[in-house]
Amino acid sequence: MGTDIHGRIQFRYAEDAKYKDVGEIERDRNYNVFAMLAGVRNGVGFAGVKTHEPLVPISEPRGLPDDLETLPDDDTAIAIYSYDFVDAEEEQVRGRYWLGDHSHSWLTLTEINAWDGWGKRLACTGILEAAEFKRIEAEGGEPREWSGGCWGPSVVIVPAEEARAGKPHTHVRHEWTVPFVQYAGVFKAWLDYMTLKHGWLLKKDPDSVRIVFGFDS
Repeated sequence: MGTDIHGRIQFRYAEDAKYKDVGEIERDRNYNVFAMLAGVRNGVGFAGVKTHEPLVPISEPRGLPDDLETLPDDDTAIAIYSYDFVDAEEEQVRGRYWLGDHSHSWLTLTEINAWDGWGKRLACTGILEAAEFKRIEAEGGEPREWSGGCWGPSVVIVPAEEARAGKPHTHVRHEWTVPFVQYAGVFKAWLDYMTLKHGWLLKKDPDSVRIVFGFDS
């Protein structure tokens, strides 16, 4: 089963003001980003297969912010900026906006932008088809396609050094490194846009913009 992120972006317009919900965060399913934000799916994919060396996240899950607003008692009331909590023992949020069922946390945009892992190289591993491995050996660079695992009666997976030595194979276990930002995908583009759009607010108050989020799996 896969994992998805659910979250909201919130602003405050003064340091003593309440945060107000202004929309949904980018929800692209990117396990590299999940690992960065809260250590979720950190180096593992489906069925626990290894995808990269674990990285140091910005923060382990912090739980939901203490100042997160709740819906009023009247269920018919319009509460655009609010949430409804279920029993805390269930560890989830439901209501107008669902934030998943585990690993709830929050981060400011300033914290995310300041993370020192953006430019570091991510040590990745995956299973490549023989033709893709042959292409990389000839051209260099990173794989265009790979998977965490591959099974079947006709599948023969060998390490890269054995493939180079001529051992028969259909697939190759390959390792490579790439700047983390290269695999941050759509989330990085969204983050850059939000940072540029609300730069005036962040300059006045570095903690003025935050995301509140959780995961389901």
